[in-house]
Amino acid sequence: LYDENIEKIISFMVTHYWYADAYIRQQTDNPEGTGGTYFVDYLWGRFQERWKTAFIRPRSESDFKMFVNKVIRTAAA
Repeated sequence: LYDENIEKIISFMVTHYWYADAYIRQQTDNPEGTGGTYFVDYLWGRFQERWKTAFIRPRSESDFKMFVNKVIRTAAA
């Protein structure tokens, strides 16, 4: 149950990243977020970090790639 909830949190983060990339970064010449960071790199790093450390049952890098593709396909639909 814990790992399922972590996956939902990371899914939200990936969806947020996808929307930020599609609707902010691709629409402007200024890639900075409200905190002055290059938010695309920042967001990507945060959910990669959680993927590697937050689960009770470890997940692989290939699991991560499949997960991200699934979430982005869902967000794009």
